Amino acid sequence: MGKGQRNKAINNTVAAETETKKKPLKEWQIREKRKTRNKVIAIVLAVAIVAVAGVLIFKSYRDELRASGGDSLREVTALSSDHFSVNNAMFTYFFMNTLNAEMSTYGQIYQQYYGLDTNKSFKEQNYSDGVTWYQHFLDGAVSRVKGVLYTAEAAYAAGAIDEAAVNEKVDDSVSSLNKTVEEQNTTVDEYLAANFGKGIKEQDIRDALRLAFIASSYSESLQDALNYSDEEIESYFNENASDYTFCDYISYTFKAELDEDSATTTTTAASDETSDSALDQATQEAYDKAKQEAEKLAGNKDEDSFRAALTEIITKAHENDETAKTEGEIAELVEEQVHTDYSKKETGDIAEWCFDEARAVGDTTVIDDGEGSYTAVFMLRTAYRHEYVTKDVRHMLFKTSSYSSAEEAEKAAEEALAEWEKGDKTEDSFAALAKEKSEDSGSAAIGGLYENVALGTMVEPFENWIYDESRSTGDTGIVESSYGYHVMYFVGDGEIAWKAEVTNTMVNAAMADYDKEFSDTYKVNYDSTLIAISE
Repeated sequence: MGKGQRNKAINNTVAAETETKKKPLKEWQIREKRKTRNKVIAIVLAVAIVAVAGVLIFKSYRDELRASGGDSLREVTALSSDHFSVNNAMFTYFFMNTLNAEMSTYGQIYQQYYGLDTNKSFKEQNYSDGVTWYQHFLDGAVSRVKGVLYTAEAAYAAGAIDEAAVNEKVDDSVSSLNKTVEEQNTTVDEYLAANFGKGIKEQDIRDALRLAFIASSYSESLQDALNYSDEEIESYFNENASDYTFCDYISYTFKAELDEDSATTTTTAASDETSDSALDQATQEAYDKAKQEAEKLAGNKDEDSFRAALTEIITKAHENDETAKTEGEIAELVEEQVHTDYSKKETGDIAEWCFDEARAVGDTTVIDDGEGSYTAVFMLRTAYRHEYVTKDVRHMLFKTSSYSSAEEAEKAAEEALAEWEKGDKTEDSFAALAKEKSEDSGSAAIGGLYENVALGTMVEPFENWIYDESRSTGDTGIVESSYGYHVMYFVGDGEIAWKAEVTNTMVNAAMADYDKEFSDTYKVNYDSTLIAISE
């Protein structure tokens, strides 16, 4: 498995951001998206120096952290294992990167759908019942540092620590830090104080990075050694086909509704012995009407006629709106009734009907929920797995929020592309520049690389660019999204989508087994009362 495999389908930042253009994420969906194939690799992405360049620590939160000078922080061990330890100065670095990485990835979701206010104390806002946002971020940092420690212990036990390689990675990261400091016309101490708290020194950063790179390098070597044959991948698919099988359909639900006059007439007199039966009759008539409407729609046996009938129904449903719907808005409402990538894991009558082996494109049915709702369903595409070819890409993200204006962010992107074009214009030189400049915490540390990018996982302008049929290896460009400007480098075609999905699951499972083995084997000492973070 090549190094790029480590980032297959772990489209952390850009991928997560695309969710804000869809329906609000449920809690379990957010937690699922936090999972990567390897906890320790996620840590390195979070702790890389470049991930914090230009990122502001939330002042409302920083102001209430426990004040300690750098020397006193170094004197207290926050977490330790047999051969490694993390003092509070190092933990401050891990903590701040955990906070910034998570807020960079999920901040808009947290604020828009969970009501997080970054101008207020995180200690006074609840993440979940009984858990504040402060405790949530602290728990996340502790968990990640524990993962670093027990994986570093596993590397030590295996004799797999390459000090020269680790030190080179640390030096590269610190070089990026120094360049950022120079660009901001400040000093290292001032930069670290502003981003991590007073008293935090370059050596603290080096110590934290060294430990993280020991762990990640070993974890990466284990993951790179995972190779699965086509036969193994196909076998896993066959054993778990429901996880990777989908269908597409279009539907519309008609709900039985009593008109106000009927409801009033049949319920005016409680003493009227006929009122109940009259109400039952009116209800049945409403049910029958809804069913008939659904059956009429389902009577359209080709997609064009079904869509045309649905368009007419939706147009009529909105004809009394205060603001008339345009044709474009009606078309959007029709598209909202299209369900693509409907998973075989789903349950219920629609799933049972859709995945029936006898199902064919153009089939229709009416689903009765037994409570007055009737759903007309048209089969667009029967059971399939994702056979399209994914894409590999590198990018540099310049967030609009990091600049005084969108124009400034665009200018920074243009300057980065121009700088690359003045060099040898290779993928390697692009990767080096991405490590230095990109604000995407999910990929900057590995040169902005995303492999096996599947449809629907990136923001739309990003996805449209890489899936453009004219795209060829080495193409570059600048793409604007709601998050800023992306300097793009097209690497080429990736794996067939379903194979990438299956391989990712298999790798996840194998790395989870390693993670459990290490956590069970190597003890990590932790006393929550000893944790202190620089202000």
